[in-house]
Amino acid sequence: SKYEILRVMGHGGFASVFKARSKENPERIVALKQLYFTIDDKDSKEYKDFKEEVEILKKLSHPNIVKIYDEFILDNKPSLEMEFLDGETLESVLKRERFFSISETINFIAQISSALNYCHHYQLSNVSASMEDSAFFKRNAIIHNDINPKNIIRIKREDGKFRYVLIDFGLSFTDTDAVRHSKKEDGMAEYKSPEKWAGSEVDTQSDIYSLGVVIYELLTGFVPFPIDNYKDNIKLLELGEKHKKATV
Repeated sequence: SKYEILRVMGHGGFASVFKARSKENPERIVALKQLYFTIDDKDSKEYKDFKEEVEILKKLSHPNIVKIYDEFILDNKPSLEMEFLDGETLESVLKRERFFSISETINFIAQISSALNYCHHYQLSNVSASMEDSAFFKRNAIIHNDINPKNIIRIKREDGKFRYVLIDFGLSFTDTDAVRHSKKEDGMAEYKSPEKWAGSEVDTQSDIYSLGVVIYELLTGFVPFPIDNYKDNIKLLELGEKHKKATV
C-alpha cells in the first residue's frame, strides 16, 4: 500500500533491495531494503536495536555515504527507505574494467576515506549501553563493518567524473552466524580484517584494513589473498592465517 516496486536491485544473505516509487508522491524514487527476518513484537530487543541503529544512520550527512530516510515495518519485516543511487557496484565495474588508473584510484581513495573519516570521528551523545558494546558503534565511532566492492556504488556525474558512495552498513542486530555464512558464500572473506579472523573486537582499524584490500584490488586487478572455493574450510583457514600474518 505504500510503494510500487519497480525492480529488484539485489539480494544477499539477509536482505533484498528494491527500486521503489512512493505511492504518496509518484515523483519520489527510493531504494527500499527489506530484511528477511520477521518482527512479531515491536517491543522485542531486535526491533529496538534496529530502530536505534537506523536513527544513528539517519543523522549521517556526507556526499559519499548513502542517505537513510526512514525505517518501517513492511509485511512484518524491518525495512529501510534509502537514497536511490543510479550507478553500479564497484564489483561490477571491476569485472568489466579489471583495474583502475592511478589517478582514478586516488580519486576513489579521497572520497571513500573521507566517508570513513566522517564515520570514525562522528560524535553522538546518549548512546545506550547495548550500542556501546556493538560492532556498529565503538567509542563514539561508527563502524561500517563490511567494506568490500559490493558495498560501494560508482555514479557518473554530469561533468563526466565519478562519485563513489558507501552503502550497506553492517548493522549489529542481525544474526551474526547468518551474516558470516553469507559473506563466505559471497566471497567477502577476502576483505576481512585480521581481528575478524581472530574473533577479536572490531574497531575503526577493521574498516581501514578492508579499504586497503579494495585499494590493492583497484590497482592490480586482484585481491592480495584470493580464494577459489569458499566452501572449503581448509582454504578458508589458510586465508585467515594469511590475513592475520599480514599485520606483521
